[in-house]
Amino acid sequence: MKWKDSLRKWRQERGLTKPQDNTNKETGNPAIVDMLLEEVDELKKAILEGDTHEIIDALADTIVLSSNHIGQLKYDLDLVMKEVFKEISSRRGSINPKTGKWEKDKSQDPKTLYKANYGTCKVKS
Repeated sequence: MKWKDSLRKWRQERGLTKPQDNTNKETGNPAIVDMLLEEVDELKKAILEGDTHEIIDALADTIVLSSNHIGQLKYDLDLVMKEVFKEISSRRGSINPKTGKWEKDKSQDPKTLYKANYGTCKVKS
């Protein structure tokens, strides 16, 4: 069984098949946002401590949270990722030596950029 199938089964077994639009009454954020922020905090801590196991755990948890929410919204994860890769592959850019982050080339002709069409990724019911 592929991991996406396992995740789909896991969602069904736990009654998590609909988007979790509930809001955290303490933060005012949608629950998914708070869950992802928690994982980002865990990731930062793990990186600063050099704990590879916890780095992998935090990154994997963000994949599960994101994939789960995409599935709850009734989108096909494979099709979504194909669109994502088409879009990011059409971008030019480079690593900024000051920030260490990859930045888009702002002078790239917009006509050469692919815009992901997530409308084609909806699960047909």
